[in-house]
Amino acid sequence: MRNMTRTLVLIMSLASTIGLQAQNFGYVKTDEILTELPAIKVAESNLTSFQSILTKKREQMIAVAQAKYQDVSTRQQAGTIAPAELAKEEAALQAMQDSIGSFEQEIVAKYQAKKAELLQPILDGVNEAIKAVAKENNYTYVFDYGSGILLYADEQKDITKLVKTKLGMTGN
Repeated sequence: MRNMTRTLVLIMSLASTIGLQAQNFGYVKTDEILTELPAIKVAESNLTSFQSILTKKREQMIAVAQAKYQDVSTRQQAGTIAPAELAKEEAALQAMQDSIGSFEQEIVAKYQAKKAELLQPILDGVNEAIKAVAKENNYTYVFDYGSGILLYADEQKDITKLVKTKLGMTGN
């Protein structure tokens, strides 16, 4: 019975060792790829321009509200505005302030949507390139070097250059 248990343990150890040897592991530095990928640079430039447009509109809204506030304040100090008109102007100023607050929230949502619209196709392309390289080179598993999960990596298993080539990033 003892010999049979030892034999079974030995067979299981050999099977797991053979199974591990048959698997091919690799890793990729996606942060390096994304930093150097020209499409990312274009997307980031477009995002900066988009954010600038939204910010300018916000600043214009604030400038209009400040000018209106200054006008109402000046008229109130001069005594040339009736109490009923003052109440009406204050309500209008409050509405403008609310509108600016809503627009600021809208800016965040629009920026996030634009970011997803511009970056998701690029990220999908990088993932597809990683999958293609993994299949072409018979990798069972590919880890992302930048995720912090990888504790050790043999430089020979780095497929970053292969993925860059797949993405047309030659010369990097």
